[in-house]
Amino acid sequence: MAVIYKLVNVSKIYKRKNFETRALDDINLDINEGEVIVIVGPSGSGKSTLLNVLSCVDNVTNGEIYYKDMNICLFNEKSKVEYIREVPGFIFQSYNLIPNLIAKENIELASHISKAPLDVKDIIKLVGLNEHKYKFPFQMSGGQLQRVSIARALVKNPRVLFCDEPTGALDEKMGKQILKLLQKINKQYKNTLIIVTHNPSIGDIANTVITMKNGKIDNIKRNEKTKKADEIGWA
Repeated sequence: MAVIYKLVNVSKIYKRKNFETRALDDINLDINEGEVIVIVGPSGSGKSTLLNVLSCVDNVTNGEIYYKDMNICLFNEKSKVEYIREVPGFIFQSYNLIPNLIAKENIELASHISKAPLDVKDIIKLVGLNEHKYKFPFQMSGGQLQRVSIARALVKNPRVLFCDEPTGALDEKMGKQILKLLQKINKQYKNTLIIVTHNPSIGDIANTVITMKNGKIDNIKRNEKTKKADEIGWA
């Protein structure tokens, strides 16, 4: 299987006066293309920081990150914008929707960013929003809002979906429905799915589970057999 990301001695250090925090501490990691990757660990372990440097939202302090054969740490601003437009799709715990746009408009807005977007109607149907596409965010449930967020990320036709606590604001039933949808998207579109979560049970849907602690990779586990979302426990 092809490697889509290679991290070599990656560190992210935040400095304040005489105090420094190593959010990422000498990370070496390969991420395979098309897989479901789940990154787990306690708050402050470096999970979201790892997501941010992979997606080019933040810069590393030291080290190299290769997306395929490109060192994204060397990107100038133009290359970085182009990368963010074409490679990552973002799904957030807090949805980050535009409140004065209906669901359909939130999704359409993202489609204009990409050079090769997917069909908005097809994506709305895929995520089960046909009956809710004309609603404003304040008129929707948490599960519906997350479906809009997923559709907005997917319509760009991204190579990688970065999901930062996508079930964090949802109950077990709705959380599993969202994970089921993400599994379906991964299978249908063959994009790489990277999920950051504090819930270790979600690791059971992953091809690879990365456990982080104090900015370091504590463990990497390969699941020989993955579970469907509705088969997992819930922490």
